Amino acid sequence: MGDSNETNPQDQSTITMLDVLEEEAEMEEEYAAVLGGSDEKECTYAKGAIDRQALYSCLTCCPAARTDPTKSAAICLACSYRCHENHELIELYTKRNFRCDCPTLRLGADKRCALNPQLDALQAPNAENLYNHNFQGLYCKCKRPYPDPERIGEELMLQCVICEDWFHLQHMQSPPVSKKWLEACSEMICDNCMERNQFLSDYIGLAVQPAEQEGKRETDIEVSMGNEQEVKGTKEKKSELESDSKQKESELEPELKGTKNEQLPAEAKSELESEPKGTKSHLDSESKSKLESALNGTKSEQSQAEAKQKKRESESKAESGERAEKRAKLSEEICRRPKRNTEYKGAAFWANDWRTALCQCSACIQLYRDQSVEFLLDANDSVKAYEERGKKRAEDNSTYQQAIRALASIDRTKQIDVITEYNRMGDRLKEFLQAFASSNRVVTEDDIKGFFAGMRSENHANRGQPYFCR
Repeated sequence: MGDSNETNPQDQSTITMLDVLEEEAEMEEEYAAVLGGSDEKECTYAKGAIDRQALYSCLTCCPAARTDPTKSAAICLACSYRCHENHELIELYTKRNFRCDCPTLRLGADKRCALNPQLDALQAPNAENLYNHNFQGLYCKCKRPYPDPERIGEELMLQCVICEDWFHLQHMQSPPVSKKWLEACSEMICDNCMERNQFLSDYIGLAVQPAEQEGKRETDIEVSMGNEQEVKGTKEKKSELESDSKQKESELEPELKGTKNEQLPAEAKSELESEPKGTKSHLDSESKSKLESALNGTKSEQSQAEAKQKKRESESKAESGERAEKRAKLSEEICRRPKRNTEYKGAAFWANDWRTALCQCSACIQLYRDQSVEFLLDANDSVKAYEERGKKRAEDNSTYQQAIRALASIDRTKQIDVITEYNRMGDRLKEFLQAFASSNRVVTEDDIKGFFAGMRSENHANRGQPYFCR
């Protein structure tokens, strides 16, 4: 007699509908993040090097790449569907500044890109594309595939912002990590790239600190000692500009004040005041002429004063604009790079928006160019920004939205038929599953297949012979 405590193998493989829906939602979100920002219908070759896109290395078309990564070729998402279906493809996640290789000679002289029929001949290889062992399906310093068939347990890999290779934490020189610490990390730069770009160690105060140093994170970045004199001189120049502005405003004040408080001439004023209050004015023609002349003269003087005032205001605005431009130019020359840090070694794990704190003075920008890392100043370059764009695009083009658009594209009679059949199928499925729930039976794959096979048989039986009105 079998042991009553033995577990039914069928029960161990049982999953609920909620599990299926949750897994499907996770897969859709992952798909949207990685592929949502890429075009699945048109080849990106004509657009040149794309800032960031999903790429695939084809080992079927480039067998030599298995031993030599310089022989590799990568294709865009659309070409992976149309031109390289059923090929051995290596998913590269995303790469920056890469141009699709499908219409080029890198894939061989007998290959043609189906999405670029307008091209008369194969194009020259893309000289600006960069290739490494990732295109062979190998990652990290250990150069192992992912997932590694020889590895037991969970395998965590992080992508470097600069070289875009993927690394195991244990294969990098890095501080001790924790789960909470990794969740706070937005981007990672591997130890090799940190060593090649030593200036990034100066910004380590922006990185997520190890567990024992949490709470001691620097919040203010100090300006390097070598730039203190420059900052002091800049402040003095700014003070001089502000004092000049105040002095000119004080010179203009009496004139502007006098213009606003101008009075009528004394002669005109005395004639007006000499007339008794509450009586009607009886001025002779001569007095009227004198008064009108005085008033006209006053208006003329006021017009001239207003014209002068407007001229001074425009000049003042121009000077203010020049001063603002000078201040902006001076501020650009202030180097906000933190003081030199020669002690930090190893990989760096950065918090959100750390790129916005990088100094953008002319000297530092030139440094980024010399090191070929100027993309660090572009907030949209990050994988996180790419994934957000993909999710947004997927929301606008979700399965639900596609179904609504498809329903709207057919006539009203067919719409009613579709909705009726959908509701009928839902009711029948509920009845079908209710029978299993009441008897505590497990729903198997064969049960589901049998249900839909029965639905199809009913649909065919209900069609019958066509009826024509006579």
